[in-house]
Amino acid sequence: MWKLWKEYNGAVKGTLEHSIDTRFFALKLSACDQLAADAARFSRLGDSDTAVYDQLLYLMGIYRQVGGLADMYADGSPTVMALLMGICEVLNSRLKEFEDITNLEPNVGKGAETPETSENPVTREKRTIIEGALAYTTKRINDQGLSFGSENMRGENQVWDETFDEKLSECFRETYNHYREGLRFCLAGLDDLHARKAARLYSDLLKREFEELENIIRVQVRALEDTPIENAVHVGLPEDEPIVSRVLDLLREAYQQTGPVVNELLHTPESNPEPYRTFEEFTEGLLSAIKSEVSKPRDAEEFYQKLEAETYALFDELRVNYLKAAYRLQLIISGDILLADEISEAFKKVLGEIEDLNEGLEEDEDNIEHDIQIGIAETISIKIDSLKESTQSFNKQGMALLKAFSAEKTDAPEEERKAAVKEVRALWMENPPERAGLDAFFEQCLQGEIFAPYREAVEKARNEYFNKAEKAALRFKKEVLLYEICTYEEILTHSASRLRESAQEVPRKAAGLLDDAFRALEVILKKNNISIIRPLPHEPFNAKEHEVLVAEHHEGFSKGEIIKIMTAGYRHKEQIIIRANVIAAR
Repeated sequence: MWKLWKEYNGAVKGTLEHSIDTRFFALKLSACDQLAADAARFSRLGDSDTAVYDQLLYLMGIYRQVGGLADMYADGSPTVMALLMGICEVLNSRLKEFEDITNLEPNVGKGAETPETSENPVTREKRTIIEGALAYTTKRINDQGLSFGSENMRGENQVWDETFDEKLSECFRETYNHYREGLRFCLAGLDDLHARKAARLYSDLLKREFEELENIIRVQVRALEDTPIENAVHVGLPEDEPIVSRVLDLLREAYQQTGPVVNELLHTPESNPEPYRTFEEFTEGLLSAIKSEVSKPRDAEEFYQKLEAETYALFDELRVNYLKAAYRLQLIISGDILLADEISEAFKKVLGEIEDLNEGLEEDEDNIEHDIQIGIAETISIKIDSLKESTQSFNKQGMALLKAFSAEKTDAPEEERKAAVKEVRALWMENPPERAGLDAFFEQCLQGEIFAPYREAVEKARNEYFNKAEKAALRFKKEVLLYEICTYEEILTHSASRLRESAQEVPRKAAGLLDDAFRALEVILKKNNISIIRPLPHEPFNAKEHEVLVAEHHEGFSKGEIIKIMTAGYRHKEQIIIRANVIAAR
């Protein structure tokens, strides 16, 4: 770029660089077009997914219209009213299920028309998978172009018109491999999607809607047709059409229009095309894309185009930095999952030790200590199962958060990009950098006011996800991990105390094992920056750290002093998670 500014890189070198950029850009477009076409063909984009979802939206609109008409039939026949209410009860139930599944606002799908802004979530996820594959292939071909340029534009290695196309054709096999890798990545994602229930959700839902409509037509509609309609209210419908007649027409129309869509679903075999093009077919597309002649030497305008590309690359760098933050999100989630595993292992260890002791005991109806040991073992086993289930749920929540983070649309608007190009160009013209200062120049631009709006927007989006992850992690610590430890401490306070006072060796040994496990849990928590709040007798009550279970008069204690601690509290770094339960003097 610096040579372009000084000499525009010379006629020959400028022509070659432009030719490489142009040709590899054309190769990239051709490869991505072929990949997108093959991926869309394999995933059946725009086929049944859209038709099914549009029909569901249409049906929801019909259900709302029927409900609205039924509400206006207030003074009519009680028999007709009962039949209408029965129909509406079924339709409202179906409508609520659809809205809960899709998280649609109540007005989406209102009326018989399909809103243009609504899209089948399955189709949207397919498109996201394809876009990811295209981004992967684009990156690989971009890298290929850079490598080609560095190999063929150094000194005597520079290629010219008569050898350029021959050299370029040697790259086709590598480009074809990038296309196959991208398509393989894409198809793996699509296979995973189709293997999940979500991919068939709307098709199954439409079939069910058709069955419900069929039942309504066969029972309630037929009953309405056979019932004399008296005192039917007319409400400005075309030609004073009775409300009940309009309801019947809507239901029949919905049934008739849904039937062909469902029939198509049931009788259309799923296609399984060969996903990859042959190398010869792929090459034919590449040759067609680069059939133009090598360009002429560039003028000063080429420098500005390069400067624009470098400016756009700075936006991409900020976007990449945003995506790198996914590692920090993953650490937040995985840190607590590892903590949960350590706590679970501590419980498993003491459970095994207690069960070994219990095996050596003889059952005795009068031996309460034996029953206590059995009960404690059962409680710890329940804790282990509960921890496993809660940890799996938390991990699933974390993976969903990571997926949403990666799919977040944080691209800068085109107007903002164009404005940045103008400001970078003006800054260059005001004080052109030397060759050794190119990196410093663009870093100054990136950290300065030019990119401040986009930089702050990306940072805001990133911090929102950090906050979500940290809140979820804190809730998991409090409601799952520390809850299990607190209730375990209650076992030590109430149940295990009887074992400690036993005259027999086995119960006392069991109590010691339980106490050792609790100390091990405290070490695990401390290692994970969770400190224990355990006030001593006579310490003053602190509402931030302590919670009074009982307030009582006690000799030797002043008002507000802690008499006894019942269960410990916990603090993560400087944040109080759970307050210690205490008995305080009054």
